[in-house]
Formats: sequence, structure tokens, C-alpha cells
Amino acid sequence: MGLANFKMALDAAGKLYETAKALRNIDLKLETAKFKDSMADLLNQAADLKVTISDLTNENRLLEEEINSFKQRKNIRVKLHLVNGYYKLDEETEGFKFGNYCSSCFEKAGLMIPLTSPLEVLTCPSCKAHYE
Repeated sequence: MGLANFKMALDAAGKLYETAKALRNIDLKLETAKFKDSMADLLNQAADLKVTISDLTNENRLLEEEINSFKQRKNIRVKLHLVNGYYKLDEETEGFKFGNYCSSCFEKAGLMIPLTSPLEVLTCPSCKAHYE
């Protein structure tokens, strides 16, 4: 093998080395891109999880409020007396003053609507029910 051939072989080996090095850098960049893509997916999943937790926390709060409302109505219900179709509360209970309340509004929506008495007829200002 002559000196010229040796130099060509050495140049070819150098180019092969540089090509292999460039391919390795490309491979590293691809691995970095894949890693970054995986990290982005994980961050998106974490954000979705955070939204889900927030939604569930809000739903839990609403359900607790509903449970408390049911408990309050239960506590009031035992002290209500049905008189001529309306409810009468004989003592202050759960923040409601004694008096007459619309049975229709209480049964349909759990609302304690005090009745008014224009012209001796008890009337619900909400649903307009009349009680004699």
C-alpha cells in the first residue's frame, strides 16, 4: 500500500469518524426531543389531573352543602306542624322565626317561605298558594 493510498484510507476513516460523530449527535438530539416530548406529555397529564382534582373538590363542596341543607330541613321538619294545609313553626328553629310557612314551597324545594296574611287569607309570596 502506497503512501497515497494510506492517506486516502486515513481521510476516508476521518470522514467516517466525523459522519459517525454527526450521527451520534443526531441520535442524542432525537433522544433529547423524545425526552422533552415525554416530559410535555407528563406535564399535560399533571395539568389534567389538577383540573380533575379541582372539579372533584368543587363537587364535594356542593354535595356537602346539599347534605347540610337536607340535615337542616330534617331538623326543621320535626318541629313543623301541618295546620289547614300550611306548616306552622311554634318556636325559632335553625334561624327561622316562629310562624306560618308555605307547605308547597317546603315540599317542592325545601324553602321556608313565610306566609303573609292580607285579608285574613294566608298567602305565599313565592308560589302564590292560598291557605284559609
